[in-house]
Amino acid sequence: MKKLMTITGSIPDGCAVACSGGADSMALLHFVSRARKNVTAVHVNHGTSHSLDYESVAAGFCHRNNIKFEVHSWQGDPYEGESLEAFWRKQRIAVFNQYETVLTGHNLDDVVEWWLMTGIRGEPKLIPYQTDNRKKPFLAVSKEEILQYCARHDVPFIHDETNFTGERPRSNIRMNVVPRLLEVNPGLYKEFRKKLSRGCKSSSDSVG
Repeated sequence: MKKLMTITGSIPDGCAVACSGGADSMALLHFVSRARKNVTAVHVNHGTSHSLDYESVAAGFCHRNNIKFEVHSWQGDPYEGESLEAFWRKQRIAVFNQYETVLTGHNLDDVVEWWLMTGIRGEPKLIPYQTDNRKKPFLAVSKEEILQYCARHDVPFIHDETNFTGERPRSNIRMNVVPRLLEVNPGLYKEFRKKLSRGCKSSSDSVG
């Protein structure tokens, strides 16, 4: 029996998938490519020491599965006072704006972490399903479910070690805050799925 993946919104034909080479984007690309024929994988190479490793994984997967693969390379440095993450995000958005619809691999763990991060600043916010031309069909899918999906379907991906160092604010919340909250409320993710369902439509897809 196939395990259903609960997706948010609908997946249009002829869309692009933002593909970094990490688990979230690789799972999304595999998922979408099985359901839609006209898919383009879009990879942004930021020129870091590990960029070619990420690009290689994404390119190899697309080659083996006959998926159109487009690479955009960027160079340059952040402005004074601008974080590297913010700089890279601007680069990616500039690339994504070249496409009609881009799907990104934001997931339920991102939703929880962003709610906590913005809450600490005084105004908790949910990640929206759509921002401009960017849609996030995996918002109600947890990271654990994504990793299980990759394992079931032998989807390759690169582990980003910086996600688990605790050095950045988001990774600190991921490593130290969320586990403690789950001890207090094991149904934490379920509550956030409810929050999401009030704001956008979810559907179950048999592509599991």
